[in-house]
Amino acid sequence: MTAETRDFPLAIVLSVTTGLFLCPKFSDIHECVEHVAGHSVWTHELADDLLLAYVRERIYEQHPGLRGVVRPEVDKSLRGEAFLAAVRPWLGAMADQHGTDIALIKGTGERTESPLQSLERMAPGKSVIVVDVGGDE
Repeated sequence: MTAETRDFPLAIVLSVTTGLFLCPKFSDIHECVEHVAGHSVWTHELADDLLLAYVRERIYEQHPGLRGVVRPEVDKSLRGEAFLAAVRPWLGAMADQHGTDIALIKGTGERTESPLQSLERMAPGKSVIVVDVGGDE
């Protein structure tokens, strides 16, 4: 069986590996993380250091050259288009080294914990209340 592979723009992959928001849509980053993990990722899990470390390591296994990428020095007060304009030269240099698109193999989908367990781990001592609103099964 051949593993499912998908191309992602370099800016999206570097958003995952560097932790910088280098693309216009957050949903693109979410989609990349889900693809590499191989399972749906709840929004709170996008802030989970364990999950992100796992996803980054899968990316580095497939593209070892990305492991050494150093985040650009950018004025921390910049936001939105101003930030993207400031990092554009750096992204261009990264594209010269790594290409504009990065092929990533879809993950196996194995989870070490449920999304509710990760929420409990990420917010120790806080109540997690599950509300069943019905719907599609």
